[in-house]
Amino acid sequence: IKKTGEIFMKIKLTKQDIISLLEKYYSDMEGVDTKVLIKVSKDYVGYGMNEYEDAIIDISRESSIEIFGKKYNSKINISEEEIKEVFKSIIESQGYEYVNFKLLYGLDTKTVGYCIGEETISTAKFNGAELIVNKKNKVKKIKMKEGDYI
Repeated sequence: IKKTGEIFMKIKLTKQDIISLLEKYYSDMEGVDTKVLIKVSKDYVGYGMNEYEDAIIDISRESSIEIFGKKYNSKINISEEEIKEVFKSIIESQGYEYVNFKLLYGLDTKTVGYCIGEETISTAKFNGAELIVNKKNKVKKIKMKEGDYI
């Protein structure tokens, strides 16, 4: 029996995992120490009748460089698309095939009070990320005797 299959792996990354991987990636690429910040807040999005409350994520990186003895700080916002490209690069450099990357954030709502005093409270939450990778796996030939099961 000779088969070629694909093994999909779903990896759950915590906020700290994401920060560590992004900091290492940007530090290696740019040659300067980089600090990554992830902030999730709630805000109203949309306009007019279509306005609603939603979670907004703000991811940025901070670094500093020295020019003629003077230190300059910079802060650059990172888009979700850029983060996907960074993780694609990281995964492919490790010999895996990138399938998907999704940041997990949103609003957590709970209702407090009773009857006329009932109120729904929303808070922004960040649950890390979900990374799906693929490792091609070649199944070796298996010699079988009569009566053996796979």
